[in-house]
Amino acid sequence: NAENIVDPDDDIVTLSEDINENEKPQVEWVYDYRDDYDKFENDEVRDRAYRKESKEKLLPNGWMPLYHSKTQNPHFKHENTITPSLKEAIKVFLTNIAIRYLRHKKEEHNAMMIHVSRFKDVQNLVYSQVYDHIELFKKILIIETDESKKNNLKKEFEFIWETKVKKNINTEKYPEDKKINFNEIWKKITLLLTDSKNPIDILKINSTSEDSLDYEKKEDENKAWNIIVVSGAAVSRGITLEGLSVSYFIRLAKLPTSDTLIQMGRWFGYRIGYEDLWKVYCPKQLHILFRQFSFSI
Repeated sequence: NAENIVDPDDDIVTLSEDINENEKPQVEWVYDYRDDYDKFENDEVRDRAYRKESKEKLLPNGWMPLYHSKTQNPHFKHENTITPSLKEAIKVFLTNIAIRYLRHKKEEHNAMMIHVSRFKDVQNLVYSQVYDHIELFKKILIIETDESKKNNLKKEFEFIWETKVKKNINTEKYPEDKKINFNEIWKKITLLLTDSKNPIDILKINSTSEDSLDYEKKEDENKAWNIIVVSGAAVSRGITLEGLSVSYFIRLAKLPTSDTLIQMGRWFGYRIGYEDLWKVYCPKQLHILFRQFSFSI
């Protein structure tokens, strides 16, 4: 029934407690959309507070509370920047591009989706923050004369490779991946971030933007397209993101009906050739809703 409302209450929360974080955690729970995420006594107290937020439609301070308004100013800890989890997701995405290239020995379309607000003005602010974050990478690699900053950035990506990507690789299906070393990955990431002729594009897909998903143009140019898409409701209307490997979404509908979950589930897609690389970043509450819904069909 499309009108069945799934409620992330205490009975349902246990459905997500069986995830073994030491195996292959391709779903990453996002907590840092609110500023007090690191202030709780323990995980149980924290989860209780987050469940209360989702059930009672509370509005805590933070970068992007679940039920924010169109005037939301996305500041993390009072700074005009994205959250650590979104920074991590972007690094995972760039690492995935490198892995796919090294695996298949060819350039392919790659996409990351960021879906955190239904409000266009808020989406535009997030777009600017993501754009600035990518530009910071470029500045460090191209302009920065302090080699320690370049080395620190390399170490950040190496940490992502070792802790978030490498352990998920299916070496039985892709045995050649055992030979991949981080220096090869870093070389490709550096090229991605410094290529002025085919840069990583940050797109806004909403009615205030002229951006469009023109894959035909890129194919006519014989180029692969690496994109980070910031959007809202538009991503639920049948658009296709080629090579989608990382989804970051923290928007929770006020009435999370099953048809809403089906629409959001479309984003997971089919990932032939990189089905071991995907990552979904979302609040634990939303993961619970998806799991509960999957058990009901």
